[in-house]
Amino acid sequence: MELKKKNRPPASTSQEAPKKNRPLAIVVLGMHRSGTSALSGVLSKMGCDGPNTPMPPSQTNEKGYFESKRFSDLTDKILESGNSSWMDWRPFNPQWMQSIVASPFVDEALEVLNTEYSNSKLFFLKNPRLCRLMPFCHEMLERGGIEPVYIHIHRNPIEVVNSLVLRDGFNPSLVHLLWLRHVLDAEFATRGRARYFTSFASLLDDWSTELTQFQDVAGVILPREVVQVRKEVSEYLAPNLRHHTAPSKLPTGNLDVSNWTRTVFDILERWIGGTGDETDFRALDEIRNLFNDMALNYGSVLEDGINLPEVKENAAKALADTETKLSNAN
Repeated sequence: MELKKKNRPPASTSQEAPKKNRPLAIVVLGMHRSGTSALSGVLSKMGCDGPNTPMPPSQTNEKGYFESKRFSDLTDKILESGNSSWMDWRPFNPQWMQSIVASPFVDEALEVLNTEYSNSKLFFLKNPRLCRLMPFCHEMLERGGIEPVYIHIHRNPIEVVNSLVLRDGFNPSLVHLLWLRHVLDAEFATRGRARYFTSFASLLDDWSTELTQFQDVAGVILPREVVQVRKEVSEYLAPNLRHHTAPSKLPTGNLDVSNWTRTVFDILERWIGGTGDETDFRALDEIRNLFNDMALNYGSVLEDGINLPEVKENAAKALADTETKLSNAN
């Protein structure tokens, strides 16, 4: 099969290459409802091992989650120990890894990995909560002697919003905050490490090119060739897998979509097929720093308003006003 050629960004020369002779974990990172399950399913069909006790399929994820139930429960416990949860848009306590509770959680995580992956030499680890727990993830894999390669998958935030509003009844403004938190934290924490960026739309549009490019850029060889699983994967990635669609360009008239979201989404779109462009780091750092300042200064106000409809409806305007104030202050 001849693969369709695309204009791809050059791979960064500053990232580490995967070390050989160590178990390899392909860590799938992305916001909830962003295609992490779909990507993990493709990796499974390409010969990567998945968890022994995956979450069962549901009405909102018919093809399965490809995510360990035990590991997911553990990450929920970790977030709870830091007074957080998967639906918290604020940064997780940056000092948590220095707390006395961190090491036992790492030990428990390694026991879960050993059980779930049966000492596999090549497996994928998918859990959107890891986007906010990257220092823990790094420590866990390093202590376990496991070599990670990170694959980031993003989705148009409007599609993510529509999906979570339908599934969980979330307010759109909260989902936009969650989207920013997950993608910003995951991107920053994987700089200089072996990584690759793709998108849900690119995976559905041309999965064979994405998986081939991923192997070339990340220096990973998957057990099965693309041509061997072409029919199986194409059937798995059926068009009905995508329940929500939105224009590829974020509309400027949508008050829920902040300039931060537009900028970050545009950068991630440019990075598809590569490892990221260092010239974009400054813009991402400025947004992340301002976003963290907003969480510190206004997080409790928005948190108190999660259950107040009138506050939730005004969250987008509050975010835009806060951006303006913080930008003027710097």
